[in-house]
Order: sequence, then C-alpha cells, then structure tokens
Amino acid sequence: MLKLLNRGSRATAAVAAAQGTMQLSSFVRYAVIARLLSPAEFGIAALVAGAAQLGEIISSAGADTILIQAPDGDDERLQRSIHLQRTIRGALNGLLLYLVAGPLAAILGLSQCVDEIRLLAAFPFIRGFYHTDCSRLQRHMRFNPWIITEVGTNVITSGVSIVLAVFLKDHRAVVAGVLLQALIAVTLSHAISERPYRWSYDRTVLRRYYKFSWPLVANSILLFAITQGDRLVIGSARTLLGNTSLTLQQIGVYSSVATITMAPSFAIANVILSLGLPYLSQVQTDEDGFGWRFQRLLQWGLVIALCYFAPLVLYGPSLITAVVGEQYVPSSLLVTAMAAAWAFRIIRAVPTVAALAQADTHNGLQSNLVRAAGLGCISAAVGQNGTLGTVAVIGAIAEISATIISFFQLSKLRHRVVRKALPVLLVGAVVASLLVLIQSAPVSPLLRTAAFLLLAVTVFRTCRSVRLDLNVAIK
Repeated sequence: MLKLLNRGSRATAAVAAAQGTMQLSSFVRYAVIARLLSPAEFGIAALVAGAAQLGEIISSAGADTILIQAPDGDDERLQRSIHLQRTIRGALNGLLLYLVAGPLAAILGLSQCVDEIRLLAAFPFIRGFYHTDCSRLQRHMRFNPWIITEVGTNVITSGVSIVLAVFLKDHRAVVAGVLLQALIAVTLSHAISERPYRWSYDRTVLRRYYKFSWPLVANSILLFAITQGDRLVIGSARTLLGNTSLTLQQIGVYSSVATITMAPSFAIANVILSLGLPYLSQVQTDEDGFGWRFQRLLQWGLVIALCYFAPLVLYGPSLITAVVGEQYVPSSLLVTAMAAAWAFRIIRAVPTVAALAQADTHNGLQSNLVRAAGLGCISAAVGQNGTLGTVAVIGAIAEISATIISFFQLSKLRHRVVRKALPVLLVGAVVASLLVLIQSAPVSPLLRTAAFLLLAVTVFRTCRSVRLDLNVAIK
C-alpha cells in the first residue's frame, strides 16, 4: 500500500507540474501577445482560433477516456479502431470548417479573415493522426509520455508564437501558432509511443466506442460553447443581435480576462481529471473505498478552488492590467464573476470524474447542458445592450447551477457518498461569500491582504489535516 501511495504521490506531483508548466507557458504566451497586439487584433485572434478548437474537440472526444477507463483499454484492436475513427473525424471536421469559413466570418464580422479560417481547417485534420499511446499508458499511472508530448508541444508553440507576434504584430501570429501546435503534438505523440501506429476496422469495437463516446462528444461541444460561446455571442452582437456597443476592442478585453482566469482553473481541473479517473476507477466496485477517495479528492479540489478564487476576487482588475497592459482595463464585476465561474468549474470536475469512474458519461453532458443553456440568457442580455459584466454574471450563475446538477446526478449512483460531501461544500460556500463581501465593501487594501493571509493559513492547516488523515488511513 505504501508503495502504491508513493507511486501515486509521484504521479500527482508530475502531472501537477506538467499542467502548471503548460498553463504557465500559455499564460506567458497570451500575456506577451496581448501586449504586442492591440485589443482589437487580440479579439480577432481569439475568435479565429476558437473556430479551430471546435473541430479538434469533436475529432478526439472520448478516445483518451475509454483507453484509460475500460478494463480492456490495453487491447490493440480497440486502440487501432480509435486511431481510424480519429482520422476520419479529423478529415470530416476539417472539410466542414473549410466550407463554412465564409459564412462564419460574416457572422462574426470578420470578413477579412476568411482565408485564415480556411487555413485553420488543417488543424483538426492534422490532429486526427495523433497517437493515443500517451493516453493508454495513463491507465498504468505512467504519465511521462503524456507529459513529454503535451508540455513539449505547449512550450515550443508558445516560444514560436511570441516570435511571430513580434514580427507580424497581428492575429496571424496566433493562427500560425495553432497550426504549429497541431504539427508538434502529432510528431511527439508518435516519437514517444511504444506501439506502432496502426488502423483497423472492427465493427463491434467501433459500435462499442461510439456508444461510449457520443455523450463525451456532445459534452465536448457543450464545453466549447462554455469556454468560447460567450465570446462568439459578443463577436456576433453587431451582425445578429443589433448591439452596436460591443466592439472588437471590448472583445479583446473580455478575451484577455477570460484567458487569464480560465488558464489556471483548467489546469487544476485537468489534474483532477487525469489523476482522479485512475484513482477512483481502481475502487469503482468498493463503495466504502470509493467514498473515502471521493471525499479526499473533493476536499483537495475545494481547497485549491478557494486558493484560486481569493486573489482574483480581492485584486483581480489590478492583476489583469499588470499582466496584459494598461490598454486592457476590466471592471471588478467582470473579473469577480469570471473567477467565480471557473472556481466552480474546478469543484465540478470532482463529481464529473467520479461519474466517469463509474462508467457514467452522462453526468458531464447533463451538467454542461445546464451551463451551456446560459448562452441563451447571454444572447438575450447582449441583444438588450448588456455589458461585459452582465455576460460574466450570467455565466457564473449558469456554472453554479451546472455544479449542483453534477452532484445531483452523481447522488443517483452514490447517494451516501454525495450526502457526506454536503458539509464540506457548505464551508466552501461560506468562505467564498465572505471573500466577495470583503471585495465589495469599502475596506482598505491592508484588510483585504489580512483576509487573504487568513485564508492561506486556513488552507494550509486543512491540507495538513487531509494529509494526516490519509496517512492514518493507510497505516
């Protein structure tokens, strides 16, 4: 047991370090590019790059998960069949993006960027040849191949994109960086793999895969709507919603805040998903063991979410301006609402991965449906000349609702496990509410700093308590 703990601890540290490195690299990339580009050019870059992301999401969704979760995830027939379907999906999605480039550019008010959007159609096509060995090996808690592939891709792409931005000084630097990212990722995935890359057609395997993955594909589309939909709504405000007050400059400000607040939360959520799935899958049939591990994962997730939320809610606008420059000046409401939304996204990753460990792929889909439904409210608000802060508040409310739904759906599978988690969630809600009250009250920066330090001490003691609890249980 101690050997397993040490191995798990090393894997946790490695994955956390990898996620931190990737997000830091992306953070530096977009911070530097935002300083080099005008807010309008940065807004264009965010809208154009978002189009390519949708194709990749649809092409790869579910492939990694089934290789990790399925008892026969090491089966070569399963892996080869997944390679085939990824390639087909990538080609079809690339073709679709190429064909709709013109209408899409018109809707977003980016008629000058049709060629760039068509060029980005190559992104899902290239990613379709990704070797899945990096994902398969995670089922054995072997994360190094995945770390080398993903970190290497991210760091190289960031460096080249910054150099291109220095010379081009417009959105073309981001477009080139997106395509380079696909090429490097595919190359490294093949270089680091243990098995040869092969295709095979097995109707039984593919039928099983599609049955497993269709909720994940739908969920990934919803995830795209969650992460990019608000920007697309704002981008189409002039052409579809008649809102002439939202400009490309404002899209740039909104995108800068979204990028900076979303990056660390997604890194944390990805760590929870990457480590939580094998961690919980190992005890998926043991209700007591599953409940114990779920409680520990939830405690850590809540503590980290509060650590993420506190500095943003207390010092958010100043932090954003310090990172991306004086030309980006967000409101306190915009930063606080976005930080709240992504903090709840961290917490929601725990019940989502717990459901996946029980082979329930509908949990994330159902909660993301609720989250994506907020886009309808956002569209209505933008159509009534709503502000960026209004958009962010609606997004935060939708994310809170999605988190509640995720826990509710998990309770249908493990009612006793979720019921025991309620006190922990209540404490987190109280602390978060106090932080918002301090931020909105006319208090001195010294008092805000004192509140932040008090939270840090509380978090430290909580982490130590959880660690001691783990050690006692193992002994």
